[in-house]
Amino acid sequence: MSFSDFWLFLQQGFWSGLVTGSVYALLALAIVAVFKTTDVPNFAQGEMFMMGGYVALSLLLIGKLGYAVVIPLTLLILAAGGALFQRVVMER
Repeated sequence: MSFSDFWLFLQQGFWSGLVTGSVYALLALAIVAVFKTTDVPNFAQGEMFMMGGYVALSLLLIGKLGYAVVIPLTLLILAAGGALFQRVVMER
């Protein structure tokens, strides 16, 4: 293995770790913010996070859409699903 291959793997590992850590940190901050303001732990945030990932992956792979379209569309789908859940389940 040459030095350039080693340097490439080192860079990829660094950026991959930075992205993964940032996602975990944002999810943890969201959970802490909700807990500190309401004193109620909301474990459904992890579920919504995974649902967003599955929706985005489906739009990318099955819908063959680009990232610029998938990100806003995923947010719109999740917001509509949350509003529908609020309307149907929570208000009864």
